[in-house]
Amino acid sequence: MDICNPNYAKKILDYSMELSMLLPCKISVYEDNEECQISMLKISSLLPLLEEELKPLALEIEETLLKIIDLSK
Repeated sequence: MDICNPNYAKKILDYSMELSMLLPCKISVYEDNEECQISMLKISSLLPLLEEELKPLALEIEETLLKIIDLSK
């Protein structure tokens, strides 16, 4: 699933259009061994690659995605 919050997307794209490759955020839902799995790329794993200014925003986005996943269980 592609998930996009226009407010977050605008902040990221205003910073750099090169970051458009990270958008929209993706959450994968699939079945493995007859069990439903939900996964996502942890934005925090990209933090070393991001400018300092974007790190708080990246963590906020990751937290929001994790809440979405938790609410879906």
